[in-house]
Amino acid sequence: MEEQHDIPQDSMSPRRIIKNVGINCFLIFSIFMPYMGLAYLQSSLHTHQNIGVISQTVLFASMMFSCLFLPRLSLSLLGYKWSIILACICHIPWIAANGYAVWMTMIPASILVGISGGVLWPVKSAYLNKLGAEYTKLTKTDNETIMSIIFGSLFACLSLAKVMGAAVSSYILTQSQNSFNFSKQTEED
Repeated sequence: MEEQHDIPQDSMSPRRIIKNVGINCFLIFSIFMPYMGLAYLQSSLHTHQNIGVISQTVLFASMMFSCLFLPRLSLSLLGYKWSIILACICHIPWIAANGYAVWMTMIPASILVGISGGVLWPVKSAYLNKLGAEYTKLTKTDNETIMSIIFGSLFACLSLAKVMGAAVSSYILTQSQNSFNFSKQTEED
């Protein structure tokens, strides 16, 4: 018997499925815009003792291991929606840790994001796949088309988050460089 987790089959309408996909896309955008903006700056911002590069290495190493073992456990304990929500919330301490980037903040926060990221992507993919299959069944449309639209929307929001994060990073670097040049010019005068 197939596990249903937290998608009640009898209460899903095509409109509700579209709403859930939209909420997931918005959630990805709102979490990954600041995350990606900071991730792009790790090697530039946190150069002392290579903490930026090392924390990114720890993050991705913990993500590699967690995506192999934790998604199924997370689904069993929390279901789709709560696994996704909790995984996204776990990105917030890493974003905050960048405000005080020392070993004691960055490494634990990187491990937390790695573990949650290893859960987020497989669970989110499985959830969106279930939503797409249900939408296909309800509307009698082509499954491949619906899945392409759903995952295309998700990755468009993720790509937009990356672009916006990079733009914010660029703006911050430009402003800090202008501020540095201004203070240097004032000292010379």
